[in-house]
Amino acid sequence: MSFEAKIQAALEPGKTSKSQFVRKAREVGALALIDRIDVMSTLKSINAMKEKDGIPASDMLKQAGKRHALRTALEKIEAGMKALTDAEADIARNTSPIPQIDGGGSLVQIDSELRQAFKSLPEDVRLNLKAPPEMLMAVARAPAILSNIPDSVHARLTDGIRRQLWPEKMAELDNDRRVIEAARTALEMHRETARTSLGLATETHANKVVTAA
Repeated sequence: MSFEAKIQAALEPGKTSKSQFVRKAREVGALALIDRIDVMSTLKSINAMKEKDGIPASDMLKQAGKRHALRTALEKIEAGMKALTDAEADIARNTSPIPQIDGGGSLVQIDSELRQAFKSLPEDVRLNLKAPPEMLMAVARAPAILSNIPDSVHARLTDGIRRQLWPEKMAELDNDRRVIEAARTALEMHRETARTSLGLATETHANKVVTAA
């Protein structure tokens, strides 16, 4: 399967997302694939144009037509990117927070002591999260800086905990993220094609392997 075919497959309706914002993102991505073909056809027609309303089609007139086509395409792409931002924000809102302590001050103090104990562990142990479960839960319940680990490691920890607690929901969010990424790639491909067709510098999109949601 070609790269473009993988993007198209990821944007097929398939299983409908529960998020209206992700459904919109899927629609935006699918339309971007169509618009990319349309802009190539439009620019090809402009290049082949002999006259416009009885006026000979000069190079200046053709360039004006190309600029109009490009401007229209970029405005639509910008609106599409905004839809993806909205979808990502909706995913963030629907990502369940790590369960916090339900108890008095003594339990909070124990959590703090567990984090202090975690901080005293060797760096490779901390970075690889090789600690007892109760200690890792205490680390997950507080900002990364309180446990002396990078945000990326903390994110890996909290993501793993969420996948243990809510596997089905996390799987749904993974599918939503794949749709958003596929839509973003489709929009970037459309933008690159439009800019290249006008002779502007290209913007290389990352050839990410996107699987169907």
